[in-house]
Amino acid sequence: MTKKLSCTSIKVMGRSHVLAEMRLSVLEQGEEVAWKVSTDMYNRRSDWSEADPLVQEICQLVFAEYLQPKQSRCACCGQSFDQVGRKKKYCSPTCKGLADSKRRWQRIKSDPEKLEQHRQASRDYVRSKRSEE
Repeated sequence: MTKKLSCTSIKVMGRSHVLAEMRLSVLEQGEEVAWKVSTDMYNRRSDWSEADPLVQEICQLVFAEYLQPKQSRCACCGQSFDQVGRKKKYCSPTCKGLADSKRRWQRIKSDPEKLEQHRQASRDYVRSKRSEE
């Protein structure tokens, strides 16, 4: 009677977990007499050194890939920056604010009514400041 442990499937469950399904088979004269399927969850911070060698390699690859910061280019200034967490377009809050103001101004310029409202608001502001002096 011999025992055979094999990994049947591996699923990546996000940035910090790997789910491995293992099958333990009991063989007698080359034929499978009994079997048991178990599922183990491996965390990035847990000790998975005693796991199946295939699972260890997968865990190392997956966790190393997720730990590396990705490089991205800022959509505003073009400077490269480390991508951490969710997908970001801008390298700093300043660039995000500049891009937002450019987008807002393009919307105002493209609509004649909004452009006239903007100009009138500017005139009213200047009048109020001049009257205070």
